[in-house]
Amino acid sequence: MSASTSSYPSAKLRWGVLGTGNIAGQFVDQLQAHDLNIVAAASRSAAKAAEFTAAKNIARSHGSYEALLADPEVDVVYISLPNQLHAEWSIKCAQAGKHILCEKPVALDAAELETVLTAVRAADVFFMEGFMYRFHPQWDLVHQLIADGRIGEVRSLHTSFSYNMGVNLENIRQSREAAGGGLMDVGCYCLSCMRQLVGTEPVDAHAVGHIGAESEVDEWAAGTLKFANGVVATFHTATRVGEPTLAAIYGDKGFIEVPKPWHPDASAATVRVVCGDDEETLTAGDGLALFAREALEVEQHLAARQAPKMTWANSLAQAALLAKLRKSIGLSF
Repeated sequence: MSASTSSYPSAKLRWGVLGTGNIAGQFVDQLQAHDLNIVAAASRSAAKAAEFTAAKNIARSHGSYEALLADPEVDVVYISLPNQLHAEWSIKCAQAGKHILCEKPVALDAAELETVLTAVRAADVFFMEGFMYRFHPQWDLVHQLIADGRIGEVRSLHTSFSYNMGVNLENIRQSREAAGGGLMDVGCYCLSCMRQLVGTEPVDAHAVGHIGAESEVDEWAAGTLKFANGVVATFHTATRVGEPTLAAIYGDKGFIEVPKPWHPDASAATVRVVCGDDEETLTAGDGLALFAREALEVEQHLAARQAPKMTWANSLAQAALLAKLRKSIGLSF
């Protein structure tokens, strides 16, 4: 076990990967870099699966998702498929007795997620939605700064996660059939973050957005959340806007700025604290890559069947909020 993973009691689970796309590749690379055990990968194309496993030096290649679920050498499955397939294959993984780490968003709404959790409970397997940003220590630092009163009483938050991919109707992120769009792809990070920072669920939420005439999904959107303690939060998200990513927490004495909230540096992520004329830049990170850290959270909390930073209740509330905001902007799947 590498020095950066030494704080995690690894069970050396045998990981299988459903999907062979870019995110699946990043997941495999980061786990292998930290000596975690990827034993199999699957695609609906035997040729794609063989190409992927050869490139990543993975021993077992499966030309169907069902074959990977039937593989007795696989303990836990990472689901890296298009959004509309997440719930279906989470249920099938549970029915096959496999532990589950599923990319976000797991479900289109809370009702669909509850069907997943019913299967998870029946099979007595681990399940977690994959918001890997949550496990970077910069967020422990931010929570501690807030708890210590460094910026006084928190009054408002702002987060953004946007990118500009132009018009690409063959990409699942611009496909209504694949449950794409900015909210589902990256806006979910903004919502997750603001909910985690406040520590409660919003009492009101609203969004406006532009739905593409060709893509039929939200290509850019903005929204507001209001919490019972008076905190107001705003967010921007897009697949066709070149806006910088940011998370900021504003209090009555100052503010905290997180320049790279979603993909921070593994070793030295920066957190900026400003109180009047006083400014301090702090760093957090121990070199452990985000996907590896996420996988180790699964291994550490396997017996409890859920991780404390990403509970099933948290995912249910997230799914309900996403559905409400999609309805607000006039998007349905």
